Amino acid sequence: MPDRAVAPFARGRTFFHGKTVDSADLPGTSIMGQVHVFQDTDPSDEAKHRSNGDVVAVAVRNVSGAALLPKTLVQYKTDAIGKEVDGNANSYSQLVAGVVDDHLPTAGCPDDDICWIIVKGPCIVKSAYINMGKLVAINDAVHAHTADSSLKGATESGRFTCNAAAAATGASALLVNQNVIGRAITALTIGQTNYDTLIDLSIK
Repeated sequence: MPDRAVAPFARGRTFFHGKTVDSADLPGTSIMGQVHVFQDTDPSDEAKHRSNGDVVAVAVRNVSGAALLPKTLVQYKTDAIGKEVDGNANSYSQLVAGVVDDHLPTAGCPDDDICWIIVKGPCIVKSAYINMGKLVAINDAVHAHTADSSLKGATESGRFTCNAAAAATGASALLVNQNVIGRAITALTIGQTNYDTLIDLSIK
């Protein structure tokens, strides 16, 4: 159950917080998988409430081999679900772990460090870099955008999109609906690609 007690490290920070990460000696195992509830605050000013609600976050270790950037969708490592993420989400057909803390600085979470991923509540998420399926209206359901790979820098990797109403059928439609990550709080036009968009996350 989510905990509102004192978190092991603050939102907007990582566990190592700029210290050198030694891959041969990685403390923090007891923190991985912890779930905490934070007040929903503005990334540019954490003293300012973005809403009167909360966000639910999970502490995960980045084992992707590269930094994970804020506001991007990530996937769990298959044998460490709930504790480790090994790259960006890159398909509507996969389970999305969460969104890398939108309060983190641009450099994101270094490899082997531990950060928060947001799974519930308002969070800024990057829209598809190109090829948005349709404009996004407030309250539209959104999901991970299909990309060429889960690696950092891969085109479209870690982004969200919104399918046209009739774009998915059969098994594809089932997977799209099953893997919805949340609903848009702000609207988005097709031209607003690679765009910071506030999403009310509800990731299973």
